[in-house]
Amino acid sequence: MNKTKGKEMEKKQHWDLFLVVLNFSILFNGFIVMLEGYLMEDRLPLTYFFVVGLISTIIGGVLTVATKKKPMKIKIVTTVLLLLIVVISNFLIN
Repeated sequence: MNKTKGKEMEKKQHWDLFLVVLNFSILFNGFIVMLEGYLMEDRLPLTYFFVVGLISTIIGGVLTVATKKKPMKIKIVTTVLLLLIVVISNFLIN
């Protein structure tokens, strides 16, 4: 019984890590596309990538802390809502 509980916790940790990486990548890529469209640049300077990475990490960290004790369904819904917000924002800006 202890082995199955350990496997369930390991599986949950893998999904949590996957959602953290997914949240960061959604934010980072979404912000880069928004910034390129807003500034009308084909290629952004390297400094913008660092700044956008820092902002994406902070927002992703806040989302991770806010949903830490929540069930997996809430975390998945949060990720899907984040994706929808980024996609709609990109359509409105570009």
